[in-house]
Amino acid sequence: GASGSDIRWKTNVQNITSAMDKINKLQGKTFNFCNLERKQMGFIAQDVIDVVPEVVYVDESDENKYMFMAYDRLVALLCQGMKEQQTIINQQQQQIDSLTRRIGRLENLISNQI
Repeated sequence: GASGSDIRWKTNVQNITSAMDKINKLQGKTFNFCNLERKQMGFIAQDVIDVVPEVVYVDESDENKYMFMAYDRLVALLCQGMKEQQTIINQQQQQIDSLTRRIGRLENLISNQI
């Protein structure tokens, strides 16, 4: 189902920063839940809580303090990470275009001297 996302329900709104740094620290795992044969894929909450505590919930009402993850909350981090990557890609493309032009000019100079 849909989650409440209206700004009127939120305080202390801040942009996600260093998204790629956080994403790089997350380690996807494959595993089996106890007593289930089907292999699963995901994260281990105990690992994630140190990197992105906003998506991990600890059941304080239970003596075992089991941890749960809100996987859907990772979408914002992943989107921000893609934007950070795109900025880097755009900068690299500008460098490539500049170097390509410089090489072209050098090749013209060399061919004119031959």
